[in-house]
Amino acid sequence: MPQELNFNIYNILIISGIIQGFLFGIIVLLSKKYRATPNKYLAQAVIYLSLNNLYFWLPDTNISDSYIDYEYLNIPWSLLVMPMFYFFVLAYLNLHSSKRKLWLLKFPFVLSLFVHFIFIIHKLLFSDYFLVSDAIRYRLYNWQEYFSIFYSLLLIYSILKIVSQYEKMHFKYKAFQILVSTKWLKQLLYFGLIICLFWFLLMTAGNSKINIFGSSSKYLLWLSVSVAIYWLGYMGIFHASVFNQRKSIRATNMKVPGNSEKSNLKSGTFGKINATIKSDKMYLDPQLSLDVVSIATGLSTGYISQLVNEFSNTNFSNYINRLRVAQAKELLISDAFHHYTIVSIALESGFNSKSAFYQAFQKQTGMTPKEYRISKLS
Repeated sequence: MPQELNFNIYNILIISGIIQGFLFGIIVLLSKKYRATPNKYLAQAVIYLSLNNLYFWLPDTNISDSYIDYEYLNIPWSLLVMPMFYFFVLAYLNLHSSKRKLWLLKFPFVLSLFVHFIFIIHKLLFSDYFLVSDAIRYRLYNWQEYFSIFYSLLLIYSILKIVSQYEKMHFKYKAFQILVSTKWLKQLLYFGLIICLFWFLLMTAGNSKINIFGSSSKYLLWLSVSVAIYWLGYMGIFHASVFNQRKSIRATNMKVPGNSEKSNLKSGTFGKINATIKSDKMYLDPQLSLDVVSIATGLSTGYISQLVNEFSNTNFSNYINRLRVAQAKELLISDAFHHYTIVSIALESGFNSKSAFYQAFQKQTGMTPKEYRISKLS
């Protein structure tokens, strides 16, 4: 007899995340707008996360007990999540990857799926105890879940190493190369690390039959996965969009308008400094320092600092930010980029963060970038 269905605020929130994960994945995979290699892997990672959450959601609501043989649904989707995310990161960072490596990372899933199908066929054709008992199947599925945890942790560690190497390798600004943001990737990976460790503790406590976390702990785990689904989907697409916009902005190589320095600055030593920084667009380097300008001009850092203070009436940092803000103002009101995000424009103007851009922009204009854009376009 079918059991009464069990719904509460927790599993309603969880199924909402699952549905949105499926919709996100399908839209990204089918839409021409998002048809890029990183997005393909991103969408698959989100779908597999959603399927994994669905597997645990069904028995909690009693749907599997009422309408479905739950054992048939024990497909190890969790073994595909991190391989897909691994290849998303490689594609996002524009690093080399191979199909052979992809299939190698998928092998644990393929092997586990094969064993699962063997169990299903055995159950359909033979009695439960003909070759494999329920106890053996349960133990194997239990080991599989532990393996999923350690496999995910291993891949998280591998991805963190790749991101760290990328940051070191691409520390220096290059005009022909756009460096993508990695901070959000590391934050998401650390969050995934916490989820895996909590998952392991729940598994261990459940197997030892010691309820140290309380009955609602499973919901905390599944809700955390739902948060990861939202985070992965939104941030992945957002940063991919920012990267594409930055490519478009950089390709235009727009000229920077002149600033309000004294007319005699075009000659003399400061004129040389000013011309070098502008013509080479050195201000677009977020890591630009007096040392870099010193090497480019052959002048000492102290002398450059002195000339900047004397002729531009401000310090070196503010002087560079003037040029960056001037670039940003042009981009903000350009017909070609009026629909681009503030983040894209900030990064392509030489700022290393949105907050630093807002602070410098408001200091110089008395308005936020959004207010400035509206005032000029209205």
